Amino acid sequence: MPNHFSSFGNCVDGSIINGSDVRTPGEDLDDAIYDLQQGVLSHVGLKFAAWANLAISGGLAISPTQVLHTINSGSVLTTISLTSSYTLLILRAEGTTVTVRHGTGNIYLANGADVILDTAGRRTLCLINHGAVWLEMVSPSRLNPAFDAHRNSVNQSINDSTYTKVQAGTEVIDTAGDYDATTNYRFLPTTPGNYQFNLSSGWVTALATTVEFRLALLKNGGVVREKRRKSTNVALDCLDASWIADANGTSDYFEMFVLQTSGGATNLSGDPTVTRFSASFVGSFS
Repeated sequence: MPNHFSSFGNCVDGSIINGSDVRTPGEDLDDAIYDLQQGVLSHVGLKFAAWANLAISGGLAISPTQVLHTINSGSVLTTISLTSSYTLLILRAEGTTVTVRHGTGNIYLANGADVILDTAGRRTLCLINHGAVWLEMVSPSRLNPAFDAHRNSVNQSINDSTYTKVQAGTEVIDTAGDYDATTNYRFLPTTPGNYQFNLSSGWVTALATTVEFRLALLKNGGVVREKRRKSTNVALDCLDASWIADANGTSDYFEMFVLQTSGGATNLSGDPTVTRFSASFVGSFS
C-alpha cells in the first residue's frame, strides 16, 4: 500500500492546485482544511464551491461530485466511488456521526484504524485518490502526537488521603490537539500505539509528621501505574515517574492524579519546573 501524503504536493489535480501552488512538506494540513472550510484556500488564493450535502448510499458508499462534501445521513462509510474526476476529497459530518472504516473497502486511513467524524469531536477528513484507493492526508504531527502541560505557577489544594486529578491547564505543546487543558485535563490520543508518559509533582508545605505522597497515571479512570514515597519535614518534596502505556486511538484516555496523607489539605506546587504532565508517541503496537 502506498504511503499517505503529509502535504498537498504535486499529487493534487492540476485543475484545483497546479504544480507551483503546493504546500511545502511539514506545513500543517489542518490550516489548509480550515481555509477550505471558509470556502477559500488562502494560501494560494483559489476559490472552491460551497460544501455540498452527500448521503451514504447502500449503507456504505458515497459518490462525490466535487471536492467539498458534507455527509448528513448514514453512519458507516467504507467505499468512495472512483467514477469522478476529483483526486482531492474533503469530508465533514453534519448532524450525524459517521464511522469511516479503514481497509474494509477502498479507504485507507493514516493510523491504520477507523475514524469517527461528528460535530462534537473530529469533524473533517481529507482524502486523496491513488489509483483504486483513497488515502488519508494528514499533517506529520497527527502521526506522532505529543503534549506537555503544567499549572502555570498556580498551586492546587489537595485534600487528605484522596486521589485528586492534577489540573494542568497550560499547554506548552499539543501537536494533535489530543489533550484537554480546559475541562477534563486528560490526554485522549487519536493515534493508536504506545506512549511514554512523564509525570512530576512537588509539595510546597513543610510537614512535621511522616507523610506518604503518591503519583499515579490513570487510564480510563483506573490506576495503571503508581509511585509512592514517605517524607518528613521537607519544604519541597518532589516525586516524578515515567511509564509506557498503550492507547487504542479512539476511546482510551489518561490522567495524572496525586495523593497525600498529611491529615489535612496540602498545596501541590504550581511551579512549571516541578509539577508537569506530558506524553509522546513512541511506536505502534508490536
